[in-house]
Amino acid sequence: MWTQYQQFESYAHLLRHRLRPGGDRQPVRCVIFGGTGAVGGAVVLDLLRLVLRSKTYRQPSLTAQIWATGVSDHEIAAFVGRLYSALEDECRVEKRVPLRHYTLDGRAEVRFDHLRLAAPADLESLGSDLAESSLTALTAESARQASRELQDRLVARLEERFTREPSPFLRFVEALGEDLEPGTLLDGVVVGIPLPSVVTYTVASLDRLAERHDFSQRRVQRVKESFLAAFVRGLAVIRQRHARRVVMAHTTGVGGMFS
Repeated sequence: MWTQYQQFESYAHLLRHRLRPGGDRQPVRCVIFGGTGAVGGAVVLDLLRLVLRSKTYRQPSLTAQIWATGVSDHEIAAFVGRLYSALEDECRVEKRVPLRHYTLDGRAEVRFDHLRLAAPADLESLGSDLAESSLTALTAESARQASRELQDRLVARLEERFTREPSPFLRFVEALGEDLEPGTLLDGVVVGIPLPSVVTYTVASLDRLAERHDFSQRRVQRVKESFLAAFVRGLAVIRQRHARRVVMAHTTGVGGMFS
């Protein structure tokens, strides 16, 4: 596996030399997944401070547009409280749509939406449907052989499903097309949800499905790897088609956030 190591850099350097190469006079547009949590929330606040305090971005026509996601309105409300506490002494925070849209000094705006990281809800019913379709096999073959064939079919169906459907990250970014001019690239997409947490949030239903159908450990790992690969492919497509930069958090602590 090839790994690229980069030196540590400040948010100011990230914005000026990576997200906004050349300092062109356009709004700074970023998506922060998990932007209401500890890691993603710190990114949102620091980016807003950087834009509001930077001389480069003080022209009235320059704005920052940030889309931040949370798992619920309760979590978004808690972060909005942090937003007011952190920034209201240095800028005017205005509520446009409660828990959805806020502006800061008319030059920066934050929009909130939900993003739930979970395996599709119908995966377990998919297993039941396949099991019912295999009942005829029990009259012609041993139950053990029928069970193995059912497992193979279910694994293949799951892999096909994960390959066909976009990841939640990609689906969210593609939906922003209605708010952006055609051909507009996002300056940055930050996944502030550490990958271990993504795994925790998403594989519980896969574990239940595997236990119900008595998957071998090899099959369990194959399904989970296929599911996580869909997330990775989604981020790759975002980088290729929709954003100048994609940054992924890799730990659950704020201190060592980015890779």
